[in-house]
Amino acid sequence: YEGILLFDIMEKEVWKKASEDSVGQRKYFDSHASKYSAGERAVTIMYSSGTAEVISALKGYVEKNDTLNIQRIIQSKEARQERGVFQKDDRPVLSKIEWKPGLYSSENSRMYYLVQLKKMVPPGPLSFEEARASVISDYQDNLEKEWLEQLRKKNPVKVNEKAKKDVVEKLKT
Repeated sequence: YEGILLFDIMEKEVWKKASEDSVGQRKYFDSHASKYSAGERAVTIMYSSGTAEVISALKGYVEKNDTLNIQRIIQSKEARQERGVFQKDDRPVLSKIEWKPGLYSSENSRMYYLVQLKKMVPPGPLSFEEARASVISDYQDNLEKEWLEQLRKKNPVKVNEKAKKDVVEKLKT
């Protein structure tokens, strides 16, 4: 019963509050911005498929900038496409390719990849949107810490030494 009660209180006072409080998230990010930075990154488009033939076909279409056939393959679910700004260690396949702009084919764990590194982004601070998941997690930790401090001030803990001694004695037997 106490566990469920604690869960409900944590949900209300910390987890839900942190995930819904966009103003609080932004303030927390602004006051801790130096904590959120990244190494060298690349603007990337990654294609993945279970077959090398699909990746080979995609490579030809990407080289020709044939967006119609690229979209046809993606929509047919023969391949997946993922776009974003990634660090080299964000995806296992990225550590297997040359880290400079270009088009690279690779294989990892029986999946075939075509990786297009469009441009490099130098190390530096992350934007709020890039760091948002980490900010929410850190903001939750901060809210929990503040909440516990308030509870300690409002409800100081007093240990009944006699009762504690009795409990310890009973546990020994």
